[in-house]
Amino acid sequence: MDESGIDSNESSPYGWCEKGQRFQAQRLGKGRETLSLMGALCQEKFLAPMVYQGYCTAQLIETWLQDCLLPLVKPGQIIVMDNAPFHNSKRIRKLIEDAGC
Repeated sequence: MDESGIDSNESSPYGWCEKGQRFQAQRLGKGRETLSLMGALCQEKFLAPMVYQGYCTAQLIETWLQDCLLPLVKPGQIIVMDNAPFHNSKRIRKLIEDAGC
């Protein structure tokens, strides 16, 4: 399982500089929307896709596991996730173990 996000913070859409020079711009720096996607891959099938606005949290992972992914997996399957800090919740570990995974 993994999650990924797209941030709408982009460089300035226009600018001016001397001909032949590269235009340099800083990010706008204002709070913009983040669109994120979470899902799992199992035997070349994409399971439990979820799109949400904002950043991932332990509570979001817990809800996704409980409501979306765990009803689809079988006891004995292995769930692999990276070491993002929000994956280290004791409740996440308990949910997965209670499902027999």
